[in-house]
Amino acid sequence: MASISLAGAQLKDGSSAQTPVVVGTTNRSAGEVVFKDTSQDGKLNAADNSTPLNAKAEGILLGEADAGSLGVFAGNGATIIVAGLTQGTAYYVSSTAGDIEPEADIQTGEFITLLGVATSATELKLTIVQTGIAKP
Repeated sequence: MASISLAGAQLKDGSSAQTPVVVGTTNRSAGEVVFKDTSQDGKLNAADNSTPLNAKAEGILLGEADAGSLGVFAGNGATIIVAGLTQGTAYYVSSTAGDIEPEADIQTGEFITLLGVATSATELKLTIVQTGIAKP
């Protein structure tokens, strides 16, 4: 299975866990998995599983955000609405920046961060676990 883009992701009605943070040096797109980049004073950048820092996802960006502007993301406890999921499947930070992937796609040496489990084909419940551990 390939990486899945969360482009167009929306926050489910009644969900909370929205946090505003300044975006890094690159424009960000709605639906990107993001992390707070400590090398850029905690600004948001697209997460990937290449390093422990990049894999330290905080949530899903809820709207377009220009570099240096304020971006709002949904974090732990929120439910994201997006197409293309498989109910009951756990999704993780992908090797493709900003995307997600199922556990079976995580390769040796990639860092493991659980984002959540699909509660239906269109809903992802965020239960982020940042392990800091690379797949052996």
